[in-house]
Amino acid sequence: TENFVKKFVNFIDRSHQPEYYHATIVSMCLDILRSIISCSQKFYQLVLGEVSIAAVVPFLNKQDTNVKCSTLAFINAMISKAEAKEEAIRNMHQLGNIMRDCILSNFTLGTVPREIAQELYVYQCHLMNQYESRMKQKF
Repeated sequence: TENFVKKFVNFIDRSHQPEYYHATIVSMCLDILRSIISCSQKFYQLVLGEVSIAAVVPFLNKQDTNVKCSTLAFINAMISKAEAKEEAIRNMHQLGNIMRDCILSNFTLGTVPREIAQELYVYQCHLMNQYESRMKQKF
């Protein structure tokens, strides 16, 4: 139900305050919201109205690898399900520097955890798909 979804959204909202932040809870909430986005069009609209990509980006600065991975998976789900592709493209461009600064700068060369590398690959595929039509245009 809607109340069920809103409880997870509230956990995410409150977790921006240091006294309410618990890595395990944030990670689980983001994973559950990602599953809801992927499986339900009705609840996708509810999540979309309550949580923006910009709202979860600060979680990429956290030290916990599971939180970073869950945040990336949530962002990828939002982008893949986005109805307004132009808005998704704008968000992706804004996220590029954030991803570089928040994620890759926290890991030494060659030591990016496998789960995060997978989510970054999915993100890269979304980004390349946005440019596909422009790459196929003749000059």
